[in-house]
Amino acid sequence: MSNTNFTSFLLNLNDPNLDFSEKIYKTEIIKGYPYDNAVAESFFKFLKLEELNRQTFYTKAQLELSLFEYIDGFYNNKRPHSANSMLSPNQKEKLYFDNLNKRLN
Repeated sequence: MSNTNFTSFLLNLNDPNLDFSEKIYKTEIIKGYPYDNAVAESFFKFLKLEELNRQTFYTKAQLELSLFEYIDGFYNNKRPHSANSMLSPNQKEKLYFDNLNKRLN
């Protein structure tokens, strides 16, 4: 995203004369920004591929349990992510706090 587009993006979000839907519409003009929702899109792609498309859910409770097990049991603990240098989210978080503690001590 160029500096001009980013500046207009921030101005649209902070403009008190625009209601929320107008702010969202105006920010969609800069969709070329590659990191705006790439992480979320990637998460939902793999959620559907690795978990939701493999089974049928008959109750909301079954779906909720499946989502919890996928996110907490696999996605955060084991699944490597390219945005995290091929570490899982939990590994990346631990590395971050270990490095932070080293700097503070």
